[in-house]
Amino acid sequence: MPNPTTAPADGERLQLRMQRIRNRMHARVDGLRLDAESLFDWRYYVCRFPLSSLLSAAVVGFWLTPGRLVARTVKLDDGTIDNLIDRGAFRMEPSPAGSGAAWWGPLRSIVGTILTRAALAHVERVLSRQHHPVVAPQEESVR
Repeated sequence: MPNPTTAPADGERLQLRMQRIRNRMHARVDGLRLDAESLFDWRYYVCRFPLSSLLSAAVVGFWLTPGRLVARTVKLDDGTIDNLIDRGAFRMEPSPAGSGAAWWGPLRSIVGTILTRAALAHVERVLSRQHHPVVAPQEESVR
C-alpha cells in the first residue's frame, strides 16, 4: 500500500513531467510544421542559398530578355541597292499584319526585370538581417 504522505508528491511530479512532455511535443510539432512550410517557400531557398538564387534569377532574366542584335551598316546609295538586288541579297517583303510575336519580347523583358528586382530585394533584406539581427525575447521554461 502506498504511503499517503508521498503519494501527492509523486502525483505532482507526474503531472509536472507530463506537462513538460506535452510542452516538448507541442514545440516539436510546431518545429516540424515550420520546417514543412519552409520547404515549399521560395524565400527559404533564397535565404539558404543566396548566391545560387541570385545566379538563377540572372540566368532566367537573361534567358527571358530578348538579345541585342548588332545591325550591319550598309551604305544605301543607288549603286549599292542595285548591286544587292542583282545578287539576290536584298529582298523587300511586307510585314505580316497581326503578327502576335511582337508582344512576346517586351513581356519577357518585363517579367525578367520584375523577377530579378524581387530576388535582389529579398537578398538585400536577408543580408541586412544577418548584419543587424533582431533578437526575440526567450520564454521561461517550466521546471
